[in-house]
Amino acid sequence: MSQFLKWDQTLFRDLQTFESDFIPDRFLFRDEQMKELSYNLKPALLGCSPVNTVCRGLPGTGKTTCLRKLFSEAEMHTKKLVTVYVNCQIDRSPFSIFSKMYQKLTEGRAAPAGVSFNNLIAATARKIAEEKKVVLLCLDDVNYINSGDAMNTTLFTALRLHQEYEGVRMGVFAVVSDVHKNIFSGLNAGVLSSFRPADIYFPPYSAAEMHDIYQARITQGVYPNVISKDILSLIVDYSMKTGDLRVGLDLIKRSVMAAENDARTSVTEEDVGRAFTLSKDVHVNETLKTLKPGERQLFELIGEMNRESEEKGDAAGVTSGQVQRRAKTELNIGYTYFFEYIKKLEELRLVDVVRRDGVHGRMSYVEVRK
Repeated sequence: MSQFLKWDQTLFRDLQTFESDFIPDRFLFRDEQMKELSYNLKPALLGCSPVNTVCRGLPGTGKTTCLRKLFSEAEMHTKKLVTVYVNCQIDRSPFSIFSKMYQKLTEGRAAPAGVSFNNLIAATARKIAEEKKVVLLCLDDVNYINSGDAMNTTLFTALRLHQEYEGVRMGVFAVVSDVHKNIFSGLNAGVLSSFRPADIYFPPYSAAEMHDIYQARITQGVYPNVISKDILSLIVDYSMKTGDLRVGLDLIKRSVMAAENDARTSVTEEDVGRAFTLSKDVHVNETLKTLKPGERQLFELIGEMNRESEEKGDAAGVTSGQVQRRAKTELNIGYTYFFEYIKKLEELRLVDVVRRDGVHGRMSYVEVRK
């Protein structure tokens, strides 16, 4: 390739490689999790109910991709298994969740208009029993089902369906992006006795792991020499600020598009820097969705106070004590909850708590991570 592109040339071999729902052929650094999930899924391949499972980890740690890859491979292996993937950010009610199940079992037919929930369940159960299928219901971002009644109804219906309809086999895989969320706290005894899930943790990727994952995607999705080793290292550095793998994938895509838009054949540091101002929002927006109202309000207050401090030219910044006092007055967040929320926001890489010298000695300052 010459230094400059012609109008009809592109730097991408396959742009789809950098989409959030792309499933790579080689899924790196999740062998242990895939092994555990495969073990829990195995009974379904034999016509029995799978082991209920909770996949837990911060946003951008590979939970959804891991499950989608496993489901794809399992359904290619057997016709006995039907996997029903539900994004609980979109479908949160028991009716909408079981409508998705009915639609998958009937190969795309929507539930009849005006059908009651009980009749929908009956129709779904009969379909499962008649075709002798095993259903695996995947509730992604299950923490969005924030009503205890909705969670109980969904799980109780799914896991006790076999008691009313002979031949029904079903299991639940739940995905939790809020590692602090106790999804069992609102479940009643009947649901708990049926659910009893295995727990699989997805740790954040290390810098070295991110590097290898991005390199594999770049090799597949971008032409040679578009992204140099130094530029890839810079992308990894930016991604580690959020700990979210998706940020780097979006950053690669935007940076290459910027170079392409300027008719250049390689990405520069300036391309990456400008792209990060947008790509980091991928992490922030997705992570904010997992927060409770009080946690989200505290994050917004910290951002507001940081901006006020910058406008005043206060180089020191905002102390933890200053934030705590305003959180108490404006948000009615008490001392104990305040520090629990701050700790969580820091773990999610939304804020930084740093110790440095101030007017009154060494103090803790709270900053929104840039």
